[in-house]
Amino acid sequence: MTFDTAWARLVARLREIHLLDASSDLLAWDREVGMPEQGLAQRADAQALLARLSHERSIDPALDDDLTASEEIARAGGATEVQRASLRELRRRIDRKRKLPSALVAECAFVEANAQSHWAAARAANDFPAFRPWLERLVGLARAKAAAFGTPAGGETWDALAEDFEPGVRARELRALFADLVPRQTALVRRCVASPRRPDDSARRVPVPIAAQEAFVNEVARALGFDFARGRLDRSSHPFTSGTHANDVRITTRFHECDLFDALYSTIHEVGHGLYEQGLSVTAAGLPAGQAASLGIHESQSRLWENHVGRSAAFWEWCAPRLRRHAGTSERVHSAAALAHAAWRVEPSLIRVDADEATYDLHVAIRFAIEQELLDGSLSVADLPGRWNALYKEVLGVLVPDDRSGCLQDVHWSAGLFGYFPTYTLGNLAAAQWMASARAELGDLDAAFAAGEFGPLLSWLRRRVHSPGATLTPRELLIAGTGRELGTEAFLEHLQAQLLPAHGLDRDGRRE
Repeated sequence: MTFDTAWARLVARLREIHLLDASSDLLAWDREVGMPEQGLAQRADAQALLARLSHERSIDPALDDDLTASEEIARAGGATEVQRASLRELRRRIDRKRKLPSALVAECAFVEANAQSHWAAARAANDFPAFRPWLERLVGLARAKAAAFGTPAGGETWDALAEDFEPGVRARELRALFADLVPRQTALVRRCVASPRRPDDSARRVPVPIAAQEAFVNEVARALGFDFARGRLDRSSHPFTSGTHANDVRITTRFHECDLFDALYSTIHEVGHGLYEQGLSVTAAGLPAGQAASLGIHESQSRLWENHVGRSAAFWEWCAPRLRRHAGTSERVHSAAALAHAAWRVEPSLIRVDADEATYDLHVAIRFAIEQELLDGSLSVADLPGRWNALYKEVLGVLVPDDRSGCLQDVHWSAGLFGYFPTYTLGNLAAAQWMASARAELGDLDAAFAAGEFGPLLSWLRRRVHSPGATLTPRELLIAGTGRELGTEAFLEHLQAQLLPAHGLDRDGRRE
């Protein structure tokens, strides 16, 4: 058998699996965006069936035979470097899937579909006890999955689950990272909060009709490069991105009449995810070349566009006139300077998705600590609200008034995503390195942003980040694009350069 023959057979099987997964993703998107309330039971059954069928095809001995044949022929020559990299990643993924029983996969899909709807209802009603039984089932299923995967050598339960989101990441490494990052960010936050020259953020809270906000964020999304011929923007209670194919990318946002930034930065964040999905190979669906390298890399794209572009003074030079046109406000109310300063205000708060850049990773650190405790059994689901509230007081210095603003605020655990949260911080660190490299290579990006020219940055990201897909590991991708390992320094440099002057402080945190 030639390599081309073995490869073609393998690709055909993987494409069928991709279509099953894409169908399930579309059902999940519709469940959050348009499904009638009474449709949940049938939807959960449908998603459980699709998950089982996809899993059974993934562990089919015939697929393993085709993968093995392709690997053997590739070792003798005849495969491209991209194909060899794809085979390595496929082997990792298939071997991992083979460890999970089909019944467990189906049960997880069924419970997650139900749990997300019950979470949304419990959050709206501020009723944690209503969600508690579902979360207890989800934690139990997460432990069952971790047991099936097996704990990595020298690792722990959390590591076994995080492998799905960030291959190779280990809890002990992240604990060391947060031990370095959290005190330095906390010190920065305290200096900013103590400053008598804190930025005024009233511009964000001027009421803007929802219809005007919707038209505005659609214009922003299009200008940043989101292709509406290959994607769409809808509403949901918690913003998310669903990418079934580079030509079918769904993003969502949410609106609050008295907080413009809720919709704007949620939209820009999801646009970042959407641009990554639209930048993956159109012809490699189901293969590593057509899939994201990791969730940390994915979050680096959303956080780059949200923070390094969307919170820049140059962005607001372009954006403010468009906001005024849609909102019908004056430059006195919505000037570029006022909006930029509102985006730079540091303020410890309750809600992760609304957090400023300096405090965001403190929210992540809290969730990382809690989910480790849930998984190792040292924290019961019943005690989650109290533990959450205590950590928010300890780390951020804020009092949580209710569970809606506390442990019910995020969708992730209701979707079974244990091990996901630290990818946001990994994304923040990587985003700072990508942006520093892009500025070094492309020159004056601020002038481009002020003119509404975001294409040069997007093209750079297409080459450096999007087009390789998962044929490079996250580490390989970052080193190839930035010339260095992941670290904290570029990120902290970005925070200090942007936030300290806005609070009337010099780089050492002293008043200017």
